[in-house]
Amino acid sequence: MEKIILFFRDRHTIIMNVLPLDVPFSGIDPLHVRDAQACMLFWNALVLLLFLNFHFPSSDKDMPDAGMAFCVSIVVLPMCALLRLIFRGSNNWLNEEGSPLLAVSMWDGGWLVNMVVFGLSVGFSMARSSCLEADEVAAVMVEWLLSMIFSWIIIEPLYCLLISVLSGPFPALRPPAQDGASSGWMAPASPTSRPAPANQVQVHIEERKVDKAVAEAPAAGVSYAVAPAAAPASTDAEKADTDRTSSGALAGAPGAQRSVRVHRI
Repeated sequence: MEKIILFFRDRHTIIMNVLPLDVPFSGIDPLHVRDAQACMLFWNALVLLLFLNFHFPSSDKDMPDAGMAFCVSIVVLPMCALLRLIFRGSNNWLNEEGSPLLAVSMWDGGWLVNMVVFGLSVGFSMARSSCLEADEVAAVMVEWLLSMIFSWIIIEPLYCLLISVLSGPFPALRPPAQDGASSGWMAPASPTSRPAPANQVQVHIEERKVDKAVAEAPAAGVSYAVAPAAAPASTDAEKADTDRTSSGALAGAPGAQRSVRVHRI
């Protein structure tokens, strides 16, 4: 049941906007449709239903055709799936190693395709409505409403159920990726994937801040001993840098690094 709910939250046009999945940007599914893209898919589905209802009017100009509205809702489903796939393909470039300019260009390309579909559908629908009589436009509006009901209450739920049955585990149910597994120029670097400088002193402070610990020491009658971390300095010059770093942190010197260890005696 949890798998079916996740598929509805990931693929249903209404539910993916009302109750979106909480997926990290570079986490389990880095290609997932972002919130703004889900909103764009909703508007594209809306105008595509309108466009096809104007393009395939009912045989009776004064009466809406429920059968035609149902067929239109079936045709719109693969069109919206293709637009969703274009968004996911453009998101893939954000996780690829390479030029940031190329990644942003491909991501903008996915938006451009969806915006062009939206603009053409709205423009054609406006042009078509100006050529029809008022009764014919009213019949098309009723068919549009029926196609929305068929699409979002019947067609898309059946599609989500079918996908959830035929597919494997939902990405959100899979074990999370290990540290450093995500890549790409926009993926956050893992702390373990960045090498630390050779002469950097590891920080281990028992109090929250060194300044606070040193300031409260005289009032509390507690003495503190400051020592560098366990990482030994390889040369005399690095040892001198370590001593200056520790003393600067205690003195509160501007720009001094808080890379010291504080031990309560």
